[in-house]
Amino acid sequence: MNILEHPHTLQWTILILSLLVLSYAAWKIKNEPDAYEQSNKFTSLGLYTLKIPPWWGESKKTKSYLQYERLDTYYEWAASFEHLDKNSEELNEETLNQIVSELKIEFDQGFEIERFQYDNITVIRHEGMGSENNIKRVYMDVAIVFNEKHNKYIRAISRSSILNGCVEGPYFEKVLSNISLKSLS
Repeated sequence: MNILEHPHTLQWTILILSLLVLSYAAWKIKNEPDAYEQSNKFTSLGLYTLKIPPWWGESKKTKSYLQYERLDTYYEWAASFEHLDKNSEELNEETLNQIVSELKIEFDQGFEIERFQYDNITVIRHEGMGSENNIKRVYMDVAIVFNEKHNKYIRAISRSSILNGCVEGPYFEKVLSNISLKSLS
């Protein structure tokens, strides 16, 4: 029997092609951490320098605001970084609470804040699943990034559908842990 005349040739061809496409996608996703480390983009936002993954597409940019989206896919995800004046307020957990309140997000597992420092940068953040406006299910990562000596800080927000937060969330966290002060000389 000729293979082209077999009754299931079309089904087998579709199956094999689908497996090849899925294998390629899995390989690309597996290699994204290396791509981040090897070919990241540096961008400035006020006093700070951010190390951005190469697959994040800049969708909005002003002097004090950056927004990124995945322009190579159709999934729902966006990250924003806003450079703001600290005024006289102290940046702390309450500041993060106010941002979450403004965004009208109610997190599922309560509100446990993570605080970490590296070099001369402090990051206060919370991430998790929640409801936006008591309607839409979202995965949010909300953070403030600052240096005690300067009167400016970054308000960083990553917002996505629940499943997509698992894909871009780790890279948003990498960006937060790689923010540095620009050389002010």
